[in-house]
Amino acid sequence: MKVKLSEILEKYSDLTTLYSGPKDAEIERPCSMEHPLSGAIAYIAKAEFIKPCIEKPVGAIVITPQLKDKIPDDPHIPVLVANHLHKAMALINEHFFPVRNFPRHFDGHSIHPSAVISSQAKIANDVTLGANVVIEEGAEIARGVRIGSNTSIGAFAKIESDVIIGANAVIEAHCRIGAKSYIHASVFIGHHCQLGKECVVQAQSAIGSDGFGYATDEFHHHYHKPHYGRVVLDDRVEIGSGVFVDRGAYEDSMIGEGTKIDNFCHFGHNLKIGKNCLIVSGMIAAGSVTIGNNCIFGGRVTINGHIEICDNAVVGPMSGVSNSIKEPGQYGGWPLQSYKEAIKTVATLRHLNQMKKDIHQLKKEIRRDS
Repeated sequence: MKVKLSEILEKYSDLTTLYSGPKDAEIERPCSMEHPLSGAIAYIAKAEFIKPCIEKPVGAIVITPQLKDKIPDDPHIPVLVANHLHKAMALINEHFFPVRNFPRHFDGHSIHPSAVISSQAKIANDVTLGANVVIEEGAEIARGVRIGSNTSIGAFAKIESDVIIGANAVIEAHCRIGAKSYIHASVFIGHHCQLGKECVVQAQSAIGSDGFGYATDEFHHHYHKPHYGRVVLDDRVEIGSGVFVDRGAYEDSMIGEGTKIDNFCHFGHNLKIGKNCLIVSGMIAAGSVTIGNNCIFGGRVTINGHIEICDNAVVGPMSGVSNSIKEPGQYGGWPLQSYKEAIKTVATLRHLNQMKKDIHQLKKEIRRDS
């Protein structure tokens, strides 16, 4: 698919301006600055990549204002300037060159003959349903929805417009999936869970599984406690692969607008995460953790249950959070310290054996002198 550069400039006039060259050029795809491709748009953050991209030539380049003086007088290709290069890259590529594995028509059928649809379900005219899809009673499937093969939509679930659901997914009863969300293959969305608009849940993730809550008697028998809460994802939440978010015991587990979660994370019941957080892979949060807005967590962070973390906290990788964080800042290590002190602590660890030997030698000398 080719896109005119003028369309990009018009759509994102607040992000990009034309510095030089024609604006009627046609762009076929994006490419990296390290490996330029003919007809592609490249986003350049370092001066040394300007010349190779021009010589290829690519279809257009996008640079930062600091690189304008590195552009030759007549580059022969369009040059755009973006104050926020990576934001421009994200929005332009997502809008004009999206990566989507759409469920498609099968032999000309938008609804595969093997699909099982309740007579009490409501299906818009332009919906695409793959082989063996099951739509239970009372479910509502809005316009533009595409559902892959072997996927089940539970009773009274509501799938809003332009949602994509991959193969082998399970959307249980009374769920709501917000408009333009993308549910990848083999995802589980538990009953009554709510996803806002433009959410993404990647493969092998479970949203709304029961929490790990048991009553233990004097004989050490464990009795599971039913969980009545939901999981509620606000708009534009993105969940990676292999992520598990438990529903609340009585209240809802909630993840705020714009928060992004990487692969292989686990969140216990009664979770509360604020807006615009970034959570890198491997994080484990026990039950009843509350996290504020704009927080960032490195890989393999572990958080004890019933911890509260304030807004604008940054926790470095492989840290353990065993007490609440009440002040914004950068933290790391276990026990948790300021990140600056945590780095010093880690640097000291490699010297512990030698320090032990030195202390032992000092003690021997002190005893001898005494």
